[in-house]
Amino acid sequence: MAPSKVSVPLEIEVKFLFPSDVYPLLENTIALKAAGTAPAQMHQVTTYYDTPELDLLQAGFSLRVRQTGGQYVQTLKTQQGKRQLNFHRKEWEWHVTSEQPDLDLLSGTPLRNWRKDFRGKLAPAWTTDIRRTVHTFEHNGALVECSLDDGILRSGEKATNLRELELELKRGPVTALYDLALEVVADNPLRLDVLSKAERGYFLLTGSAPPSKKTKFQNLSRKITLLGGFRSLARTGLNGIILNLPAVEQSEMEGIHQMRVAIRQVRTILRLFAHYEDDHALKHFQKELRRIGRLLGKARDWDVFCQDTLPNMLMEIADSSLKKILIDIAQEERRKSHELLHQELKSKPLTILIISLSAWIEGHPLLGKKMLQRTPLHTLVPDLLKPLDHKITKQGSHIRRLSAEELHTLRKTLKKLRYSAGYFSNFYARKNVKPYMDHCKKLQHYLGEINDTAIADALLKEIGKTHTKIYSIASSVGSLNKKRRKSALHALEHAWKKFRDTKPFWA
Repeated sequence: MAPSKVSVPLEIEVKFLFPSDVYPLLENTIALKAAGTAPAQMHQVTTYYDTPELDLLQAGFSLRVRQTGGQYVQTLKTQQGKRQLNFHRKEWEWHVTSEQPDLDLLSGTPLRNWRKDFRGKLAPAWTTDIRRTVHTFEHNGALVECSLDDGILRSGEKATNLRELELELKRGPVTALYDLALEVVADNPLRLDVLSKAERGYFLLTGSAPPSKKTKFQNLSRKITLLGGFRSLARTGLNGIILNLPAVEQSEMEGIHQMRVAIRQVRTILRLFAHYEDDHALKHFQKELRRIGRLLGKARDWDVFCQDTLPNMLMEIADSSLKKILIDIAQEERRKSHELLHQELKSKPLTILIISLSAWIEGHPLLGKKMLQRTPLHTLVPDLLKPLDHKITKQGSHIRRLSAEELHTLRKTLKKLRYSAGYFSNFYARKNVKPYMDHCKKLQHYLGEINDTAIADALLKEIGKTHTKIYSIASSVGSLNKKRRKSALHALEHAWKKFRDTKPFWA
């Protein structure tokens, strides 16, 4: 069958979730933005197809047939492995005659060689049944389609509600899409939705939770400019935050860790280019990132303490009843830290921060003449990295005499240097990069060990203040913690010497 319509555009959208009682308010907000234009209302039933082994989804695609009235549209989409605030997805779309997918239409897509393998194997995996209201209007020089969805997602006997607002850019600057998103969020309690309906269907079908995602920075080209390099790094770091939102919402331990790392990376990137940025915007973003990072850090500290530190320490404690009391108290503190984090995820400030930072990155983030912004980034790397290297040299001098607080400060600066050096490492010969980065990593490891013991001591003291029954066992655990710190301190001096004797690869 020949396709009646084929399109291969990029879908660029920002999505939000909202509770049922917000629907009337949100509908009114969108109607006002649309300046009285009549909305289109429709009932859509969409069936997503896959093999029993979910081969399509595993390959990064979703295949669906959507029925609207008496019409059927078959769509193939790429799933966003590198999820962003604005979803950039390739899609192929055809009008078909029934709810059954036509595999011959895949001949012009990346799945052309899979058609034979799919025949007889594709079956409905999940469906969505949605009432959709669509407004299309101009906003700040862009054409935007706003879709309000209220419906249900089903897979077998399992079902969940779907209430989404999609703001899709049809044409014009993406910054206009962010501006509209900020205006809508200002008037309504919305939170970012970074999962596609296909992903939600998969998690409902399998009963699995969204996994954590490690942020992967692509190698920068030697041709990339200062502005281009900043945008590439900042986008990737911000995407690392967004990627892990679903996992953090599920209290997934590694997701919390990876989102915290991503926030540190974004803060490092902003500092790295601070000389070229607007100071007012920089201070605002740093303040909000720091605040959210602290909430993540608190939850992460209790995660590590409960899952790793405490079980290892308690192996040498004989009194099982007191051990249980300590474990229960620690788990309750962990639960409280996660609850505070969940409250933040549901709040406006985090959503506004991510949208605002995205808009700023895509707008005019750097100051100075355009000629400077077009300067090849690789020529500026020494100027960017030298201040951090000098700062570490100063902070690490007389390392044996440094207090726990001073070692923690050194560790934070070293992390910033390691992140920053890693962003530009492909500009230099690997034989020079590897020794430096290896020694940097080893030094960071021992500083991390020392910091973990300091955190464990602090958490034990926090517990001991309000739970006197476990004071004796907390004291015993603290003694074991001191042994771990002593061992790490013994190795630290040698690691520091190796690091300082290794010439920076950019020098």
